[in-house]
Amino acid sequence: MANSKDDDGTPAPATNPPIKPQQQQNKGKKPFPRPNNKVDKSKLPNPLHLTKSETALTNDPLWKDSFILDGETGVMNEEAVEDFEPDAAGYVHLVDLEYKAIADVDKPYAKVISPSLHSYYHCILYWYKMALLAQRHGTASQDQERLVHFVRGYGGLKIAAGAAEYLEGLGDFTDATGIRHVLSSPEPNAQGHFGQATAATHANYEMLPAPAIFLARVLEDLQTTTQRSQRTQRSTHVTLNGLNARNGLNARNAQRT
Repeated sequence: MANSKDDDGTPAPATNPPIKPQQQQNKGKKPFPRPNNKVDKSKLPNPLHLTKSETALTNDPLWKDSFILDGETGVMNEEAVEDFEPDAAGYVHLVDLEYKAIADVDKPYAKVISPSLHSYYHCILYWYKMALLAQRHGTASQDQERLVHFVRGYGGLKIAAGAAEYLEGLGDFTDATGIRHVLSSPEPNAQGHFGQATAATHANYEMLPAPAIFLARVLEDLQTTTQRSQRTQRSTHVTLNGLNARNGLNARNAQRT
């Protein structure tokens, strides 16, 4: 038996029950044999009337008319294009570092051009490059068209070497898979910024230069410089008045003696 024990008390190994003759006969057979569905072609009826003319497909006009390109019908090959937005945070940092490098070797430039004015100038050139790209794509707004006309009105422009190289490499590109990436940037509003800083606009302030903010820095520096100049003039005026009064007193004392 399967549960019997040996003389030493250990259980004997289990053994399978013997195979019955009926099970042995059904072991090699398929449980569900498939029926033979082959059709005898000799029993198929022959067509009585054979057509000798070709019949056009009924959906052929629908297929051709569904693709329209410049007045032509047919299938067209569409290029894979994806839009991407620029990140100019590195550009702003580059402009600041480049001003320091220029100021170290060109003292007259640093004396005439403040850091804020240098940054504002290159901020305008950045959006000038964005406007040129928008013109190339055929999506330029009226403000971008006016900016291009305004900047070109100055003729030749000078720009720092690092910033020029950065803007020169800014634009569309095609990756190794053949997908064409088109640069598309949010545009500042008429006031030169991106509106109130919210969850939807804070990324624009982090990645793109807002002209209004750079202009505010210029005006702040101008106000500080004007106030410093006025204080210097008042101090000089007081000093001159003191010298004049002292000289007059000395002159009167000399006359008395």
